[in-house]
Amino acid sequence: MTSKNSGNCAATDCDKGAKATGLCWTHYGRVRKTGSAGSGEIREYRKEAVIGYHRMHQLVRSLRGPAVDRMCVDCGTPAADWSLMHDCDEIVIDSKLGFTYSLAIWAYEPRCRKCHKRYDRDSNYWVNHK
Repeated sequence: MTSKNSGNCAATDCDKGAKATGLCWTHYGRVRKTGSAGSGEIREYRKEAVIGYHRMHQLVRSLRGPAVDRMCVDCGTPAADWSLMHDCDEIVIDSKLGFTYSLAIWAYEPRCRKCHKRYDRDSNYWVNHK
């Protein structure tokens, strides 16, 4: 992470200077460690700019380990991906990519590719989130 200042921290009620991630060092550390900014959640208008789809998946991998080290929650074969649970209340849409993700580390389950595609298709996930 660079020390480039990007305005104020995106966490609510925090006026500390933000780094390139959009968070101050304190809130960045909390998100990295727990998946949450803590007592002050991330401001709605900055969620995508702060984390984003790809960065959130990197955090899930770094904190929970690679999905390939787990078994698929649906069929029991080796997993390939971390899959977002569609019933999660904390879903965010990445405005640049159009993909949905969650800022909650616990909102992802390991799935093999076949089950991941089936899970998204059977729940009409892409129909509802395009």
